[in-house]
Amino acid sequence: MERSCQVWASHKAGTEQAGVQFLHGFESPGSHNAWNALDRNMHRQKRKLMGPAVNDRSMRVFEPSMIEQVDIFIKQVAMAHGKPIDMKTRCNYLGMDIIGLLSFGFALDSQTHEKYRFLADEMAAGNRRLNVYMQIPTIPKYRLQVPLNLFWYKTREKVFRLIEFMIKTRMTIDQHAKHDFYSFVADGSKAEGVANLRVKDLWMEAILG
Repeated sequence: MERSCQVWASHKAGTEQAGVQFLHGFESPGSHNAWNALDRNMHRQKRKLMGPAVNDRSMRVFEPSMIEQVDIFIKQVAMAHGKPIDMKTRCNYLGMDIIGLLSFGFALDSQTHEKYRFLADEMAAGNRRLNVYMQIPTIPKYRLQVPLNLFWYKTREKVFRLIEFMIKTRMTIDQHAKHDFYSFVADGSKAEGVANLRVKDLWMEAILG
């Protein structure tokens, strides 16, 4: 029993160390978010920043918007009239439309229009790449993802430009005009200005949140 506990403790410590190394490998100087902030105080601040937007009370207020998107999803599925459809893709579009509204009150409308569907597709592709990087510790250890990501530079930049557009669009209306993530953290971001979006809280939380 004691031996089993020692093995488990060793495995747990090794797993945690690997996780820390992975996060360190994907850190950029001055760019931190709730997922990669290793400092306890910074992580606490990031959680405090995001928490009010996604707590139970906030989600109850947002619920009508979510239900509206689910209704669109059901109607789109019903329009297939029994023909086979790709439910995974449909669910991705549903999720991305909800995230767009919850983050910056931005209607992506990817369930009904093709214009912004690339965002859901690229996010899914990005997750697959990240999973591969996680399985090969050498990649984050030596930051090999930096040159590797150049292969997808155009699509990644297209995503960044869209998120930047979403943020700028939201900043043109009153802070509390919509119930979204932005409405809770806009005070600090407005003080910093649009030019610093990519290295500030809104930008980083939008990419990985």
